Amino acid sequence: MKSEQIRADKVATLLTAIREESHADFLSSSGHSAHLDAAEAATRKRQTIERNCTTAEAEAAWAEADTRGYLR
Repeated sequence: MKSEQIRADKVATLLTAIREESHADFLSSSGHSAHLDAAEAATRKRQTIERNCTTAEAEAAWAEADTRGYLR
């Protein structure tokens, strides 16, 4: 049970990072340097979180992100 909760927390954390990265990417399309910097930081954050997930956890988060429309 505890391992299931840990897995769910990791998926949720990665999903949040994916959403933040998607939003930052959208804002960076303005070309403003602050938005570009924020997009780079969001990508680094997501990559760090993703490295701490198993393949199954990462796949679950990406699938949920796609379902929620974060990847469009």
